[in-house]
Amino acid sequence: MLLHQNLSFGGAEMLIIEAATGLRKRGHEILVVTFYDKNPLAPLLHDKGVALECLYKRGRWDVVSFWWHFLTTVRRFQPDVLYTVLQVSNLVALTARFVKWDLKVIWGVSVAFLDLTPYDFVTRMSYWLEARFARFADLVISNSSAGVEDAVQRGFPRALLRVVPNGVDTDRYRRDPVARGRIRTEWGIAESDRLVGLIGRLDPQKDIPNFLKAAANVASTTDRLRFVIVGSGQPEYREFLVRECEQLGISRLTLWIPARPDIEAIYNAFDLMVISASAEGTSYALVQAMACGTSAVVTEAGDNGLAVGPWGQVVPPHDLNALADAIKRQLARLAVEAEKIAAGCRRHIVENFSTDSLASNTEALMYSVFASH
Repeated sequence: MLLHQNLSFGGAEMLIIEAATGLRKRGHEILVVTFYDKNPLAPLLHDKGVALECLYKRGRWDVVSFWWHFLTTVRRFQPDVLYTVLQVSNLVALTARFVKWDLKVIWGVSVAFLDLTPYDFVTRMSYWLEARFARFADLVISNSSAGVEDAVQRGFPRALLRVVPNGVDTDRYRRDPVARGRIRTEWGIAESDRLVGLIGRLDPQKDIPNFLKAAANVASTTDRLRFVIVGSGQPEYREFLVRECEQLGISRLTLWIPARPDIEAIYNAFDLMVISASAEGTSYALVQAMACGTSAVVTEAGDNGLAVGPWGQVVPPHDLNALADAIKRQLARLAVEAEKIAAGCRRHIVENFSTDSLASNTEALMYSVFASH
């Protein structure tokens, strides 16, 4: 059983989907369970024959009935392993032992060194509780070595921590000139324009204000440049970002696109992707984009610098000038060796971040939990 809050657009959600479909392909009986019924990525499971059930949680404070439905589902399905990602799901998973005492619980960690200052009390408390209860998990899998170091600093037992890199369905995420043309036509982007994009949740962790400032810097010296931010978030935060964009004078150059399922087509539409996040594990958007042949400029958050390899640029978080200069350098590289870079991005992901590797490594760790007990 894999448990998550919902299957919306995000890296943790893609990790659940890729792990579930990969393990299903290897012959395991898989059930994905979500807290909430908003699951726009559910078709990715259905297409691969993975069962999905929803607990229909009605809100943050719907605790008792939600917990009862969760325990009932565990009692009925009788999983050998319960695998979760993110702190709330991790904590809920431990309570499944009330109805199946021999259940193996494996936690997932998908972010490193997150600044909790902008977040509410419940979020901060869940992070604190996660560290306090980590010793009761049978294993903790991080998608980055940085995530391991952060978890140890927070109080996780190092002996429980392992790294399994993200996995990408390279049949779905691939170079597609037809999709590129379709999306650019939809958005009114000429093929002669250079499109720089950012994909991610509209959230302080992603440091989109720094991307907008860097975009304004680059636009002041570069012709035929357009920008797009693809993602959804709290309406108030989106309004704040749009105002920032207006004040920087780049509104006419910038598109704001809500999160949508045809993300592989969007990666193809980009000439360059930027990840300005202040905290990451390893960005799923990064490895997906690179599988489509799209190179990136990334902040040195989590293991993004390792994941991008020689095919992009890496800068410190929060450094406006470094980010703007890196975007200019990568655009200059693309002007003379775009095909070489696209092929290198694709090869790098196929060799190091495949779904098969994710599934086989996760499977081996699950078996190891039984062998050690």
